[in-house]
Amino acid sequence: LRARLVKVAAWEGEAAKVAGVKADLRALHELYKDAEALRIALPAADELRERYLAAKKWMGTVNNQLLRRTAKRAQASGITKPSIADVENLITEAGTLMLDASEIEQVEARLHEAKAWREQAAALLAPDAPLGEAQLAELARKFPSQPLPAMAHVRAPTTSSHRH
Repeated sequence: LRARLVKVAAWEGEAAKVAGVKADLRALHELYKDAEALRIALPAADELRERYLAAKKWMGTVNNQLLRRTAKRAQASGITKPSIADVENLITEAGTLMLDASEIEQVEARLHEAKAWREQAAALLAPDAPLGEAQLAELARKFPSQPLPAMAHVRAPTTSSHRH
């Protein structure tokens, strides 16, 4: 019993090190596994379990919807890509979870790229802006990971010359 109490105290000390500070998924997983092995109900273990499972879900969502090549397969199977608001929410959630992961920077970079693409696309699609193959090629060059509209849906540049 005494050895078990020593293990519980040691675990609580380790858990206290990640409480309220950023931690990576591996550290949360190790503490989660250790808490499960102790088989003792502790409020800190419950909080850690919730944080670990939420962080694991966050990583899965980010990897499956944004970062992995399988995201294209998911889109082909009818799963829609997340909106800019969805990605902003993911970044906020990572902060709430106090997650320390390189994927956060990757998501922030994708978000910045998507916002820049949206601004450029809006400028090109403005009523007075000509949009043709050259403009689409420029968007494709600047933002290779963003899908472009099919040429059938694109306005051709208009000419203002009239014959009388």
